[in-house]
Amino acid sequence: ESNMKKIIFITLLNLTFLLAGNFTVKYTAGRVKVKNSEHPNGRLLKRNAKLNDGDTVVTGPSSFVALRDPDGSVIKISENTTFEIEQSFSSRTSRKQSFKIPRGKILANITKLRKKSDIRFETPTAVAGIRGTVIVVDVQNKSFYLLRGKMDIKPHNSRKVIVMKKGEKVTSSEGGKFV
Repeated sequence: ESNMKKIIFITLLNLTFLLAGNFTVKYTAGRVKVKNSEHPNGRLLKRNAKLNDGDTVVTGPSSFVALRDPDGSVIKISENTTFEIEQSFSSRTSRKQSFKIPRGKILANITKLRKKSDIRFETPTAVAGIRGTVIVVDVQNKSFYLLRGKMDIKPHNSRKVIVMKKGEKVTSSEGGKFV
């Protein structure tokens, strides 16, 4: 009976850890809101708040927020940006994260990539698959900048995938072409 209680306790502890929040707000300035099923109109986001799958962060003018995931990756979200956490899962052997950025600009410093990592940033014109570590996504200018590492990018209306290297910039058009 004692062993069964230990197993139940450890299972509940693991479930609590999994549900505890994928991202933590490290810094916020200006008017930053989070929208989700509980708060469809949004609520103000404060430092140390936890964010989960399905949460959408919206920054206003002259606003900024920095998020950190449990692996130590940091995503900085600029003013006038909408950033949705679609999925975020991490274990010792794999990592899967997907984000939607319908407008605005972010800088992502991705750490601790694993062999089975799948990290994606989707904009209205393209999807970037991260194999590197530091990128800038600028939705307004339809641009992706790779500051460090490698990244695959594919426009929505194309089968063509471009592998970017450190220091490269790619601009995607709505017609599925890269400039």
